[in-house]
Amino acid sequence: MALSQIQCLDENNVNLRTHESKPDFFYSEDQRLALETLLRDGRDAFNKFLHATSLRCFLSDQEVDQLTGAVEVYDPVSELRQGDSDSDELPLSLQYWPELSDCSLPRLDLGWPDCASYRGVTRVTVYAQPPLDGHTHIKEMVRKTIAQAQKVRRVY
Repeated sequence: MALSQIQCLDENNVNLRTHESKPDFFYSEDQRLALETLLRDGRDAFNKFLHATSLRCFLSDQEVDQLTGAVEVYDPVSELRQGDSDSDELPLSLQYWPELSDCSLPRLDLGWPDCASYRGVTRVTVYAQPPLDGHTHIKEMVRKTIAQAQKVRRVY
């Protein structure tokens, strides 16, 4: 039996299906950390990181040479850690910090809207079961609405 089949029989195994349209298909946090190690510490540290995390090498030798040759040192963290001299080695970043980016932060409008009144569609149609005199059944109205729909949002 193949290893993938054995893993499928494991009770704790969760096989999440990802499609190419989702970023999860292409993104790997371990690969990102390995790439950061390569750019910061060089090829030997990169190979040690791959071995320590049991990753297979995802870059060719030519790609590694191109990346290490094109990298420029940029360290905004050194300005923030001038007073902290306990550790010589900076830990790998585990998340993106926008305040350390060279791009400006987007201005987000958070909270409730300032407009007190809703300016959308204000008409409402109420259907009853059993139908009132001269009205159609709810099932007919649902069928008709679904048949005329251009995009399905939710069906309860």
